Amino acid sequence: MNNTHLYFLNAIRCGATGERFQSRQADIDYGELVHLASMHNSVPIFYVGLNGNTDGQVWPEVYLTHLKEISLANAVRQMVAYNALNVFLEACENAGIRAVVFKGIVLADLYKDYISRPSCDSDILIDPAGYNIVHKLLRESGYTFLAAESGEHVKCYKSKNLSIDLHLRLWGDSVGRHIGAVEKHRLDDMEKTINLRVRQLNITTLDYQAHFIYLLVHIAKHFIIKGVGVRQLMDVSLFYDRYRDNIDLPALWALIDDMGFLSVVRYIFKICERHLGMDASIFMGEDPVIDNDVLNALIKDIIEGGAFGTTPERSVSHNVVKESYYAGLKNKNQGALVWHLIFPRAVALPKKYKYVRKYPILLPIAWAHRILNFIRNRLVRKDHIKMFSAINQSSERIRLLEDLDLVK
Repeated sequence: MNNTHLYFLNAIRCGATGERFQSRQADIDYGELVHLASMHNSVPIFYVGLNGNTDGQVWPEVYLTHLKEISLANAVRQMVAYNALNVFLEACENAGIRAVVFKGIVLADLYKDYISRPSCDSDILIDPAGYNIVHKLLRESGYTFLAAESGEHVKCYKSKNLSIDLHLRLWGDSVGRHIGAVEKHRLDDMEKTINLRVRQLNITTLDYQAHFIYLLVHIAKHFIIKGVGVRQLMDVSLFYDRYRDNIDLPALWALIDDMGFLSVVRYIFKICERHLGMDASIFMGEDPVIDNDVLNALIKDIIEGGAFGTTPERSVSHNVVKESYYAGLKNKNQGALVWHLIFPRAVALPKKYKYVRKYPILLPIAWAHRILNFIRNRLVRKDHIKMFSAINQSSERIRLLEDLDLVK
C-alpha cells in the first residue's frame, strides 16, 4: 500500500471521527487523492479531514477550492433531501404506513458532521401490502417512478429533492447462499424495529443487530459484483463503535459463518481496525490469522475500484467475477473468461437483463444483445484494450475471491 493510499484512509477516518489529522506521508499525489475521494463518493468527508490537518501541510489552492465547492454543494443537497425525507415520513404516518428507514441518515448521524456523508438515495422498507398506497402517495407528491431502475422487490422513485429506493423485501432482488442463510433470521420483521431520534427526525429503523448484519451483507455484495468504497467500511466501523453494546457478537459471527462470509468479513474488519479506528473488541478477544498479502490485495482492490467499481475494466468484467461467486468459476484460463464474459449465466447478467431471471428461456436473446454490443463497441470502435484489461482484472479478482473463500 503506497503513501497516497495511507494518506487517503487517514483523512477519511479523521473526517468521519473528528480526530486531528496528521499526514506524515511524503510524495503525496494531490490529484490522485482528489480522484480517490470522488471515486469513493467521499469528497466532503475527505475535506473535513483535511481541515483538521495538524502538520501544516499546504495543499495547492486549486485542489482545496475544488474540494470545498463540492462539499458545500453536498451540504445543501443533503439538507434539502433530509427535509424532503421528513415530509415523506410524515405522509406515510398519516396514511397508516410504517416506513422503516435504514442506511442513509441513520449512518450519517454517526459522523462528526452528519451532512458530510453523501447519500445518493434513501432506502425505506415497507410492508408489500401497503405498496399501492405508498406508490400513489409518492406520485401525488411529485415523484417519478423509475421503472427501468426498479426491480421486483425494490421500486425506485425520484423528485427534484430526494431519491427513494422503496424496499418490499429487505434484501431487494439479491439471491445467493448468503441470502438464504440470513433470511432464516427474519431480520426484516416489522415487529422488531426500533425508534430513533436522528437529528431533527423521529424515524423507525432496523434494530441494531439487523442493521449491522445488513451493512455487512451489502458490503460483501458490492465487493463481489463490482467494488466496495472506503466510506462503506467507515460506516461499519462507526456503527459498531456507537452501538457495540447492542450487538450480540457470538450470534453475529455464527451468522457470518453460516453465510459463507467468515474470511472476507475478518479481513474487512481488520482493515477497519487498522486504518479506520474500529474497536478491536469486534474480534471477541482473538486476533484473527491474517495473510498480509491477501489483506494488501484487498485494500488495493477496494481503493482502486471505488464505491461502485468505477474503472472501465470493471464495468466490462463484473459479470465474470459475479459468476465466479454464484457458480464457483475457478478456471482462470483466458479462453474460459472470455466465454463467461460473453455468455454469462442469468444470475450474472447486468440489471438491464432482469427479464431473464423471470423468463430463463429468454437467456439466448440477452446473449445475442450482448454479442451485438460487443461487435459494436469492441470491433467497430476498435476498443480491444479495455476487453483484455478486463479479462486480466477478472482473473485477479477471481483469485482474490478464492483467497477470501468466496468461491466454493
